[in-house]
Amino acid sequence: MVKKALLLFLICSISFADILDEKIKSFIDERKYRLHSKLIDRIFENRDEFIYQNRVDILKVTEKLKENGLLSLFYAEPLELEVLFETRSSPAIFMHLIGQSLKRLGYYYFNTKHVNYEDGLYSWVVILESEHAIDPTIFIKDLRYRGVVALDVMLKSKTDWVYKLEIEEPILLDSIEVLADEEVELRRSLDAHWLTFKDGDSGTLRVRSLHGNSWYPYVVLYDKNLNIIKIDSVDRVSSEYRVEILDEVKFVKIGDLYTDINIKNGLKIHFFKDLN
Repeated sequence: MVKKALLLFLICSISFADILDEKIKSFIDERKYRLHSKLIDRIFENRDEFIYQNRVDILKVTEKLKENGLLSLFYAEPLELEVLFETRSSPAIFMHLIGQSLKRLGYYYFNTKHVNYEDGLYSWVVILESEHAIDPTIFIKDLRYRGVVALDVMLKSKTDWVYKLEIEEPILLDSIEVLADEEVELRRSLDAHWLTFKDGDSGTLRVRSLHGNSWYPYVVLYDKNLNIIKIDSVDRVSSEYRVEILDEVKFVKIGDLYTDINIKNGLKIHFFKDLN
């Protein structure tokens, strides 16, 4: 029994070592790998540190490669990059979180090349032009703040990347958490305001327009997967708007029917929770 257990341990260790080696090689061209093989062996000497839950810890691997100058992310001139994002999570919330993260990293302009949803797997291919690839170490960390986990990252060519991701608990970093019976002023902004409600909360949301605005209310209610529950709008200047928040509502976007500049001076919200 002891011999069998030892044999199984050795087989697993060899298997994980092979997986780690293949992942390292996928980020480094063959010439650079041969040239720096001794350095790479030294960096990844403690191989168990780079395996998490039976898979390669992509963040740790790419961080080590980057720290030691082995991860090439810059180009001599702007190139067209193709990035494939894959997930089995809800497409709507997934696209929103990825889009916000890309903008946070400075990629404001990107085009969708292809989308596909088949057998529960959602694929989204985007094209962007840049002098450098998306830094996986920074990108993965930013995604974590948004409740997204990187299961795998692959470099298929110097301009062709694949990210396999999973949403654990979606977090809209640009949203305000709404608490019952608390009046909150939404600061001046040229964009729509996002609100997050606690699971199961229900009641009435009152929104008041501050002085100097010409607000034409436009409000969208979403569930936890960012699927639209309700869209409401008012085609007249309004000083106040009320909307019922059902328990399935997780996110609310408050904007203007015509332009968010109309609410540039801010809004005030007050959530009156139902008493059950």
